[in-house]
Amino acid sequence: MRSNRNTVRNNIEDICGGDTVALSYEEYKNMKARIELLEVLAEAEDDAKNGRVAPISETFDDLRKMLQEE
Repeated sequence: MRSNRNTVRNNIEDICGGDTVALSYEEYKNMKARIELLEVLAEAEDDAKNGRVAPISETFDDLRKMLQEE
């Protein structure tokens, strides 16, 4: 995985002109997915630090109720 990251970095450095970066669609989707995952993890970490957590059984109970309402 590290070599793939280096390849992307090298491609960006080679192609970059001003504020424009050229990526393949696959590289773009991969980068976007990673950013979205990092955002979710940061929110989860913040929730845990600030006591916004609940037992997993309550969470699943709430999900079951939501699905039954549909």
